[in-house]
Amino acid sequence: MYFWWVMLILLGASLNSYFSINLCTIVYSRCQKIKKLRDTANKFNLTLTWNIARITIVLLWQAAWLMISQWLNNTVIMIGKNKYEIRFCIGGKIYKAVVKHKLGPSPILQVVDKDDNDITHVVEPYILFNSQQVSPGDLSYDTITIMYSNGTDKQYERSTPLIS
Repeated sequence: MYFWWVMLILLGASLNSYFSINLCTIVYSRCQKIKKLRDTANKFNLTLTWNIARITIVLLWQAAWLMISQWLNNTVIMIGKNKYEIRFCIGGKIYKAVVKHKLGPSPILQVVDKDDNDITHVVEPYILFNSQQVSPGDLSYDTITIMYSNGTDKQYERSTPLIS
């Protein structure tokens, strides 16, 4: 393709007229624009491919690390159908909790604070665990709003315990 463009430029230069020089300039500038566009597209594809590969590798590493650490520590043990025993040590005392895993989606759609920041990943595990009552004040929030999957919204103040 470039061969024909170069031949056209050489033909125009040999005619040595204003029209042919102007045409050669236009053809050359358009050729350069096409080349820059193709280089940009190739660079963008390479960058996008690298970012996707990097994110995939990080996610796989985190999942593998979590599975290996749980396997080595024996902190989570299955004791029945959808029942798990969680063991942990704080200050030399061993604590155990039995958690029943509920199948299906979470009843909580989203949790937001008073500034409408999404804090679902912070609050939802406390509500799903049901071990000890936690209030928004314990998590350093003044008020939070929990949006449930059934369409209801419930607002909790600083000292009100969170109930699922």
